[in-house]
Amino acid sequence: WNGFGYTIVAKVGGRYVSPTAGELDIGVQCEAGEGRLVFCLCPCRAARLRFPGFAGANRVLLCCKCEGPVMECPRESLCCWRFTPFEEVVLDVPISPHAGLALRHRDHTAISRTRTFGSGEPLRSGGGGGLPGTLGVGWNGIGYKLVAKVEHRFFSIFAGMEVEYVLGGTLEDDSALEQDSKGGLFFCLWPCTAARQYVPPQPGGLYASPRALLRCKCEGPVVQHSQGTFSCARLTPLQQVPLPHCCADLPRTASFGSR
Repeated sequence: WNGFGYTIVAKVGGRYVSPTAGELDIGVQCEAGEGRLVFCLCPCRAARLRFPGFAGANRVLLCCKCEGPVMECPRESLCCWRFTPFEEVVLDVPISPHAGLALRHRDHTAISRTRTFGSGEPLRSGGGGGLPGTLGVGWNGIGYKLVAKVEHRFFSIFAGMEVEYVLGGTLEDDSALEQDSKGGLFFCLWPCTAARQYVPPQPGGLYASPRALLRCKCEGPVVQHSQGTFSCARLTPLQQVPLPHCCADLPRTASFGSR
């Protein structure tokens, strides 16, 4: 466990209010005192938590850095007394939070249109904006990408070694700029949705290779597809992240930090 968890809160204006820990601020460490922060290790479980009096509230998820001691709570949740809210995570997606394992997904419709820019400092998360289409909620530009890991390098599962993902390096796909495009660089809003994506075997692909999960900066235009997937025109991998707790039973996944 990397120390990060997800908690459900009410958003009132620009303020976040936890049903158990009171008012929270992004980037400010909290000592809950007599209260505690109830959280889950993955967003899909945190989104299902219910608290009295919060039924009509504008609910959002916060990703938090959680520090010990940590105790088990009912409904597959945990709690701690010292924590730091890290960022808001999109919650109200009008699609199933978990994509089916039979989902068919392509990394790129035209590999020749994919360009790689020079590696440098990773783009910082944050910033405003919202996803177009039916998803009328704020989004910080962070998405998650399932890739193949070969030694210490990351490649497209679908396109194989023709498309490499370098931490801090930006890829761009021109097909995402076309009207009614079904191409682009694919990603998911939640790590557990991305980890469950099924990419069918493809000649030249890396279907049998160990999988890894990348946290990425995703820039528009952004197009919503089926089963919890989105595509964008520019994607910058920021870091490898551990497999979500709810996906620990999935096969062919590279352990965090493996080579």
